[in-house]
Parts: sequence; C-alpha cells; structure tokens
Amino acid sequence: MTLARDDALSAGATINGLPVVNVRPSPFGRPSLRELDLYYENCVIGGPGAFYVLAESFKDIARTILRKLILEIAGRVPASDPKLGVVPVQFDGRVVPPCDVGERRWQELFQLQGFDGFLR
Repeated sequence: MTLARDDALSAGATINGLPVVNVRPSPFGRPSLRELDLYYENCVIGGPGAFYVLAESFKDIARTILRKLILEIAGRVPASDPKLGVVPVQFDGRVVPPCDVGERRWQELFQLQGFDGFLR
C-alpha cells in the first residue's frame, strides 16, 4: 500500500505531488476520485518541505507543472495557499480517501468482470 513511500521517506526523501482534479472517467468507465487533493495530502506527499500543486483540470497542467518545477528547483516551499501547498485542512465535509483507494478500485473492477486476481 504505502510501503515504497514509507521507505523513501525513512531514507530522507521528500515526495511532492501534482494531482489533476477532473471529472473525466477512467478508461474503464470509473469516475475520477473527487478527493484526489486530500488523497495526495494524506497518502502521497511527505518529507521535509513536502507540498503538492493542484491542477484544477487538464487545461491547467502546463501552468501547474511549471509552478511545481520552479518551486522544487528553487528549493522553496509554497506560501500557505490551498491551491499551491499543504496547509492545515479545515473540515469541508469531504471524507479523506483511504491510502489503498487505488487498489480497492482495481479489485472492484476485477470482481465486476469476474476476475479474482489470480492468473492461472
């Protein structure tokens, strides 16, 4: 689940993120994760000065990548801004997805298609 992330953090790495929030369904027809920013904040980023830069849509990716790269190259942590960095989350009614949400979604998809996860 988060073993690789935990190993990287214990080795002193910093993991930043760039979630792209969108409404486009996955190639398998599954809806996108609406709480992707919360997932990144709680399950992906970590380490000294970790942050994420949120892309509000696919049209926003170029600007967001540029902003993230500039911050990383400059060694800067973004100012406290919900769109640019990690700030204390205030309850807004959304539920934080579990860190294994991706694995759970794949299991559900396989079960719907009659695949039990074992190759025979």
